[in-house]
Amino acid sequence: MEANIQKYHDSIKDLKTQKEFNEEIQQRKKQYDNLFTEEVIAYLIVDELERNKQSTTCIKDIHAGMESTISGGITEISETKTFIRKNKSTGKLRKFILTDETGSIPVILWNEDTGLIKEELMHNGSMITVINGYSKKGYNGVEINVGRWSKVNISECTRPKNKKVHPKEKQIIMGKIESIQPTNIFFKEDGTEGFIAKILLQTQNKIQTIVCWNEQVKNIQQYKKGDQITIKNVSYRYSNGEQEIHVNGNAIISK
Repeated sequence: MEANIQKYHDSIKDLKTQKEFNEEIQQRKKQYDNLFTEEVIAYLIVDELERNKQSTTCIKDIHAGMESTISGGITEISETKTFIRKNKSTGKLRKFILTDETGSIPVILWNEDTGLIKEELMHNGSMITVINGYSKKGYNGVEINVGRWSKVNISECTRPKNKKVHPKEKQIIMGKIESIQPTNIFFKEDGTEGFIAKILLQTQNKIQTIVCWNEQVKNIQQYKKGDQITIKNVSYRYSNGEQEIHVNGNAIISK
């Protein structure tokens, strides 16, 4: 553990002396009521100074039985569920999908932590780091659990400032193609032709309808049913109270 703490300091030694680093670790240890180890606190300090990228684990490398730190963007959020424990008390859990450049994984929040997902804290599109999460086999594969010794860091640049998330905010979505519907042609106001096609994409939680426009209609034809794809820069819109996912000119589709 001491070796890891030293590595953390090495990454910020131009910003803090060893003495300052050690003193801050001890101060935070008291602040957190000894809930976190010195190694986790050292990580937090480095993370806040944006020097910790080498310490995170790629999502594709996560397997059951690990304790790890992962970073990425929230791409899907489920509703809070309640359950009854064996002692008859009530518990809560909430799941979201965290995505990095290598893949996606479900993250489970328990009880009080489920309150992190609300407008002023976490939302679709938030960039976060889960520190010391533990992975185990779930119903649909490996998932990360945020437990007593875990911590969730939310990037300030994606923390909303007392405003709702704009429905057209850019997002990432991943899944397996279930079907590609026939292309339809329409005419724009200037008389030129436009193209539209819908695909059904099986994501971690459900089947989503994706609406592709114009050049993206041609791009999606490169793929077939069963292909696993990632679409970056999708737009979320709302029609009659229902969420729609649109793929326009600046979106990127890849396997």
